[in-house]
Amino acid sequence: MPYITQHAIEKYQIEQKKDNKTVFDAKWEIQELFNESNPEPMHGGLVKRIMDNNYEDAKYYKFKDWRFVICDNTMVTIEKDNFKEKPFYISKNNKRRKRR
Repeated sequence: MPYITQHAIEKYQIEQKKDNKTVFDAKWEIQELFNESNPEPMHGGLVKRIMDNNYEDAKYYKFKDWRFVICDNTMVTIEKDNFKEKPFYISKNNKRRKRR
């Protein structure tokens, strides 16, 4: 189990508050969620994120809507995956060009 930063705990509490859920023991709840998580397969969104973070070595884990970001055996942040299937920055232009 990785070390959980205060930032990760605060992010978890904020997300739970948005969903009107009560947090009794944030660290314990995070550990339970993380224990159920699996490594997230690499996809375009993660590649972009790694590039944006100066190629810092990070591992991403997911369980349901939760994403856990682990660097050097430390959980640096937790976030809700609000994009579900397709991140907002990956879009396909299906509009046809007008012919002249």
